Amino acid sequence: MQPKRVTDNLSSSERMTLHNLKQRQDIIIKGSGTVVMDKSWYIEERNRQLNDTKFYQKLHDDDLTTNIKLRVKTCVNRMHRDEYTDDKTKIYLIQSDPKPERFYIFSKIHKTGNPGRPIVSSN
Repeated sequence: MQPKRVTDNLSSSERMTLHNLKQRQDIIIKGSGTVVMDKSWYIEERNRQLNDTKFYQKLHDDDLTTNIKLRVKTCVNRMHRDEYTDDKTKIYLIQSDPKPERFYIFSKIHKTGNPGRPIVSSN
């Protein structure tokens, strides 16, 4: 049985308009529901939330990802050496290309003032 083919539901004019919107530097397009927002509002709302010390505090100026990667690798190698983990688990636990968390917001368009909902992605 062949997989179902997904058909494009946009006209060529709509596809060109979407392409042109994505090229603009003054707006940000976010989410599967597609919200187009003013970039300056987005940056202001993001900074407002990050500067709220009730929820966030600045820990470091430097990116600690590389340092943490080395510490994890040392610990996992020790666990493997002492036979607490097998080869498969060791490979799984040591990430080859870790990245720092990324903070961004989604606009709650259904709420007054469209506050941003904070998201922190990490891997």
